[in-house]
Formats: sequence, structure tokens, C-alpha cells
Amino acid sequence: MSIYKKIAKKGEEESNLIKQKAEKDAEFLRHQIINEAEKKAALIVEKAKVKSASEIAQQDAILDLEFRQTIAALKNKAIDDLFNDVLEHFKNLKEKDLLDFVVSLIKEENIQGDEVLRVSKNEYDKYLKALSTKPKGKLVDLDLLNKSLGKKYTLSLENIPSNEDEGFILIGQTFDLNFSVVPILAKIRKEKEKQLFELLFKDNKK
Repeated sequence: MSIYKKIAKKGEEESNLIKQKAEKDAEFLRHQIINEAEKKAALIVEKAKVKSASEIAQQDAILDLEFRQTIAALKNKAIDDLFNDVLEHFKNLKEKDLLDFVVSLIKEENIQGDEVLRVSKNEYDKYLKALSTKPKGKLVDLDLLNKSLGKKYTLSLENIPSNEDEGFILIGQTFDLNFSVVPILAKIRKEKEKQLFELLFKDNKK
């Protein structure tokens, strides 16, 4: 074999080896790339799952919070409606019912007994009719009220309007007492609201 043929054959063998090595390297690289891509894809999928689970949990928490807030708002509205109904009831008291209400309020206080009542201009006639048999005047003896309260009482109704929309004020020599229904109900609500919630919503703990 001539030297040229030997060189050509040698070159062909080396070329084939190089080609084979290149193909092996390419195949290895292809597998490596695919493996890396699969790992990254799996990581992306896992992150997506975690993110999705987190978003679902977050959304559930938001919905649960909104639900609880809605329930709380409805409960508060129910209590508001209850006290508004009570307020309307007291605003609409007349004659004997109004007399009994005023008596119950005054009996809870330690007063001199000669105080003067003031009511709003709009409620003057209603209170006069409920608490006295006397006609209108600058200072009217509240004979029905005094009789219901006891001997020591000589209360009278002054024809000077108070600034309260409802209820009455007792004007004394040393201090005044405000018997407006709104602050009375506000005090009752503050003291009894927890009990009312438990009573009205005992079957719903949320």
C-alpha cells in the first residue's frame, strides 16, 4: 500500500473516530439538556402547584374573613334593629304607659322631690296629658305623677322646651338628670350586648 493510501486511510479512520465521538457527545448533551429541561419543568410545575395552593388558601382565608365579617355585620344590624324598635316603642308611649315609664325611671334615682320636668316642644302635650290632670301653664303640677311616686313628691312640668328630642330632663336645685331614651338605651346596650348576642345567636357560633 502506497504511503498516500496509508495517509488517506489513517485520515478516514481518525475522521470516523471524531465523528463517532461527536455523535456520542451530541447524544450525551441532548440527554443532559432534556434532563435539565425536565427538572426545570418539574420545578416550575411544583412551584405552580405551591403557588396555586397558596392562592387557594389565601382566597379561602379572604372568603372566610368576608363571611365572618358579613355575619358579624348582620348580627350587629339585628341588634341595631332591636334597639331601634325599642326606641320607637318608648317614643310612642302615651298616657298610662308613659306615666308608668316615667315613674319607673324616677324611682331608680334619689331626688329631692320638688324638681321640674322639661320635655321637647313636640312632646309637651303628650307628657302633660300622661302626667297631670291640670291644664297647660307656665308651671303645671304633675298630680298624676306625684301620686304614683308618693307623698314627698311635688314635681311640676315647666313650659320651657328641652334640647332633647325625646324623654325628659329633671331640673333640680343642685343638679339635673337627663332621662332621654337614647342614652338610656345606649347604656343598656353596652351592659347587655354580650348577653343579647349569646341569646339571639346561641345556635350560630361563627
